[in-house]
Amino acid sequence: MYVIQVNKQDWLVGIWRGWLTLSLSPSNALVYRSLTTAENAIHYYSEVAPGRDYSVCGLRSHLVCKD
Repeated sequence: MYVIQVNKQDWLVGIWRGWLTLSLSPSNALVYRSLTTAENAIHYYSEVAPGRDYSVCGLRSHLVCKD
């Protein structure tokens, strides 16, 4: 499973009423079941909310990020 980190400090929760919503904790982040789905979400979010750095992070005992 994977989550999306935004700008190395916040975690993606989603877009609500046109606003990108973030969390300070990875435990509140949206969880994606596959790497492909998470990468597709990054592509979508980078189009609708540009100007941020998005990274896919794998959920394991430790979070491993892929820029």
